[in-house]
Amino acid sequence: MLTRRLVSNLAKITSDHIEMTVLALLLLQADEAEATYRTCIADAKTQKQELEDVKVNVLRQIQEIIKQSDQTLKSVRTPSFTQF
Repeated sequence: MLTRRLVSNLAKITSDHIEMTVLALLLLQADEAEATYRTCIADAKTQKQELEDVKVNVLRQIQEIIKQSDQTLKSVRTPSFTQF
């Protein structure tokens, strides 16, 4: 009778231990997933900012080219009108 109780208690302890181990592993996986998620979010924010910076730079360059084109057209047109 004592042996049966010991075996039963041992089985219960082993079962509880397995459940706790599985729970600990699940919590560890959840922590790792959250860390990965946070890293991905930070990377996405960085990439978004870099793209925004590139966009601003390209728009400034386009604006400068348009300005230079306007100045070139003005300088080319002005002498033509003064001749008449």
